[in-house]
Amino acid sequence: MNYKTQKTHYESLPLVTIRGIAKARGFTKVSSSKKEDLITRLLRDDQRNAEDFKEKKASPITAPDFDDPAKKRLYRISKIFFRTRIRPLPPVDT
Repeated sequence: MNYKTQKTHYESLPLVTIRGIAKARGFTKVSSSKKEDLITRLLRDDQRNAEDFKEKKASPITAPDFDDPAKKRLYRISKIFFRTRIRPLPPVDT
């Protein structure tokens, strides 16, 4: 969503719902804030989260670099194990 649609979305919500969203995000002094102030804070938080997401998305995820060959081998084995977990067989009807 872009800025205008987010703003209109927040403006359409009742104050109680906006306060609940702000409390869930960890904002302080929520009960004494006005609706417009809370909407402004929520929009800033949305923008900050979008920028953080772009930064995390841009950085590639790589396997850890181990100096010890035993740790590297253990990492590979655990990776294979979790990828191919043994699942119980379904019961057989006789």
